[in-house]
Amino acid sequence: NRTTHVKAELDLLLCIVGDFSKKLKNGKYQTFVFLQPQKKPVKIWEQDYVNDKLSGNWKTYNIEGTLVSEEMYEDDNLQGISRFYQIDGRTPMSEIEYSTNKIIEREYSDSGVLLQERPYVNGKLNGTGTRYYEDGTLMEEVDFTNSEFDGHYKYFYPNGKIWVETIY
Repeated sequence: NRTTHVKAELDLLLCIVGDFSKKLKNGKYQTFVFLQPQKKPVKIWEQDYVNDKLSGNWKTYNIEGTLVSEEMYEDDNLQGISRFYQIDGRTPMSEIEYSTNKIIEREYSDSGVLLQERPYVNGKLNGTGTRYYEDGTLMEEVDFTNSEFDGHYKYFYPNGKIWVETIY
């Protein structure tokens, strides 16, 4: 009683592996797809549940089996860091850090260097946003309150010296 199969109209078969013997989902659940004509299963999701709620890691894979994203849940809510990967499945493309009423979004270059960081509180830019050159050197710092410029704006030369500084 650990596997459920779902047949679709396409030449594929979904297989969900987990404990279906109880009313509530608990533990690890994995979803595989069987594509025709290969009959080899490919894992596309891996989720952790506690008392029927997502709690822990949710991993998503592409059809080649390469990791696409990892998201952390607690009681069905995103919590902690969610990462989205480049095509290699290892290099981060972007990430979102979730905490109570606060989100920090980060974007990365193709080589995995942090390019931008934006803090949000209650859905609005709040705090210091930063941008970086491809080599990781600080390019820009901007202070926000409720998605408006509020405070310092600094733009830096690639050597780290301030080029422009303004106070809003």
